[in-house]
Amino acid sequence: MRNRTWLHAAVALALLATILLSVAPARALGSTVTPDIGPPGTSFAFTAEGFAPNEIVRVVFEVPGRGTVRFADAAGFDIPIFADANGKASWTYTVPGDFPSGTYIAVAQNLSQQVRRRIGFLVQAGVAPADIPAPQPSGDVLRRPEIGPPGTLFSFRTSGFLPAERVAIWVHAPDGSVSDLPVDLSGQTAFFASRSGELQWVVATPPTTPDGRYVAVAVGVTSGQTQVVDFTVRVGVGQVAPAPTDNAFVTPESGPPGTSFHFTATGFFPNEGVGIWIHRPDGSISTVTADGKAVQADGQGIATWSVTAGTGLPDGVYAMVAQGISSTQVRVRRFEVRR
Repeated sequence: MRNRTWLHAAVALALLATILLSVAPARALGSTVTPDIGPPGTSFAFTAEGFAPNEIVRVVFEVPGRGTVRFADAAGFDIPIFADANGKASWTYTVPGDFPSGTYIAVAQNLSQQVRRRIGFLVQAGVAPADIPAPQPSGDVLRRPEIGPPGTLFSFRTSGFLPAERVAIWVHAPDGSVSDLPVDLSGQTAFFASRSGELQWVVATPPTTPDGRYVAVAVGVTSGQTQVVDFTVRVGVGQVAPAPTDNAFVTPESGPPGTSFHFTATGFFPNEGVGIWIHRPDGSISTVTADGKAVQADGQGIATWSVTAGTGLPDGVYAMVAQGISSTQVRVRRFEVRR
């Protein structure tokens, strides 16, 4: 599969914490897999952190219907993995062509079994994003905007997935290449539907994104539900701020430079950290620091924070984006700076 480095995504999703582990595999902090979906025969590249420098790491795979499969060579000998000087282990595994579809889990652990990392990925025949024509939009995905210049934040909302199921997402580019979305603006790697089966996500197009029509595909790992939406990047068209999401509020909604804007957002994991950034009127994205403290949800999953508009900020409509570090839940709320 061909991956492109110019396209990143901020993915907005809510999940039910109490049933997450029974529905879709979670990934440990610092663990990645690329791509996160592919047919039998796909080569998946993994990284896992938290090991001691240079220690030996052993890997096995939990395969649907086949139990535990060792990471071994053609002669049947285990393939040892060595962590690097920073304690990161990396390896590539090609799923045999006769293996079944389903949710797989890579398990990496050191010899003492004190450090153990589990990484989930999807093997599914017939849904590989690589080297296939872009599918036609399904017609039941809300998008905003439909067209924008490079640098636009495109937001999407759809439904029909199982509660809290993991969703794989990729994008077909105008030149026929395909990009998985394994990492978003906050470094998250797992995408999940909400308790009601809804899915919200955001695609941030960098300033170097080529013009053309793009097609985003979202596939439920368990249900196989597929939703398709297209969007267009074109130099010279007007910039549009990202659409607000549910359960996010700001007071006041408008004020001059120097105003302290107070934000509230719900639906995060209890006590999780929340990352924030701002989408500016010119389409650029800026990381910001809340007044006085880091943003963290309380025991009910509610986050509150304030940001003071600098005296040099230009007038215009801004969009505050907040994303849960663990849940990947994202909220967007617009506010206006006006003299």
